[in-house]
This record gives sequence, C-alpha cells and structure tokens, in this order.
Amino acid sequence: MLMLRPLLRANRHRARTSHIYVFYIFLVCNIGGALTPLGNPPLFLGYLKGVPFFWPVLHLFVPTATLAAAVLAVFYAVDRHFYRHTKPSETLAEIEKLSVTGRVNLLLLLGAALAMMLRSWRSLSGARRGWCSTTQTHRRQRPWRKGCS
Repeated sequence: MLMLRPLLRANRHRARTSHIYVFYIFLVCNIGGALTPLGNPPLFLGYLKGVPFFWPVLHLFVPTATLAAAVLAVFYAVDRHFYRHTKPSETLAEIEKLSVTGRVNLLLLLGAALAMMLRSWRSLSGARRGWCSTTQTHRRQRPWRKGCS
C-alpha cells in the first residue's frame, strides 16, 4: 500500500480513474500477496510454524504470474476503452511532478523484510522446536520440512 498515494497523484489529471484503483488492489493486495508472508496472514501463520520464507515463491510463482498477466491484459483493455472515450475537455492539467519523499522509511521497510528472511535462513533457538515432536498431531509429513517423518 506504499504505492497507493503516488498512484493517486500520477492519475490525478484523468477524469475516470476508479478502474485503476480496483485493478491496483487486485494486483498488489490480492495477487501479489500470494508470494510472501509479509502481508498475507495465512502465509504468515505458516511461516511462524516453520514454513520457509520463500516456499510460496517457489511453488506459487507460475500460477501467480499467469493470473497477474491475465488481470493486466484485462486492465489494459478497460483502460484503453476509457481513455478513448475521454473528451479532451475532461482531462485536467497535471498539477505537480511525481516525487518520492520519506526514503528513510523505505530503508526501514527493507530492513524489516530482510529480518524476516534471515529468520528462515538461520534458525533461531526454539523457532522450530516441537515441530517434529513425537505426538501424533505433529508427525504428518510436510512437503517443506525434510527430515520430519
């Protein structure tokens, strides 16, 4: 959702913009969230239970890319239709140039993402303890856990 405000500013001069935000939410929030546990609660719970950080990327990349391409193709058709049917009098003048402020926040966000990734590369003490315990409920075979039986 960091890019929502720049998207609003970049499309401020257009008269019809509601479809842009709908497709943005589909692509970024729903489709893009399938690849990392950062913003997706079911994947985050799996990550907390020991699923590696990049397991969704390795196993869901092709379906996610296919779905994203289909949604982008539909977006292109819808946006082109609205752009063709916009009268020149409905187009507003561009108000300001696009710029990025708060770059330090991007560094902090990158640090948080790296900290989550490092946790899956280097196991913390107790992070995976109890996953392969002797109780029957935890002995199910998991495709992401090698060595658990």
